[in-house]
Amino acid sequence: VHQYRQAARDWFWEIPGGAMDGKAEDVETPLEAAKRELLEETGYTSKNWKLLIETSPNPALQTNRIHTFLATDCELSAEQNLDPFEDLEVHLKPRAEVDQMLMDGEFGHALILGSLLFYLRSE
Repeated sequence: VHQYRQAARDWFWEIPGGAMDGKAEDVETPLEAAKRELLEETGYTSKNWKLLIETSPNPALQTNRIHTFLATDCELSAEQNLDPFEDLEVHLKPRAEVDQMLMDGEFGHALILGSLLFYLRSE
């Protein structure tokens, strides 16, 4: 997805993602959150999910975790259902173009860059 990030006042190439919903006693699982975010941000769903990696974005200062999932055989099943302040566009990119975008430094979001590089190296 190509998403506008207000703090940076710029557009970033990213993969669908977000925070898990719920209170501590009733929080959704990382997989449930990944499925919800894919549907909300893109309108796509998948029956085939694989956890690629779980990482800490900044263990010196934060306790949160990042769970990177791979969804395959995705199907468009709904319209986007964005949060009020989300501004993003869905783009389907072939592998060769993503590789070139990486080499050209077009992925400016470090957390997305790490997840993408892990996926590409694990194929």
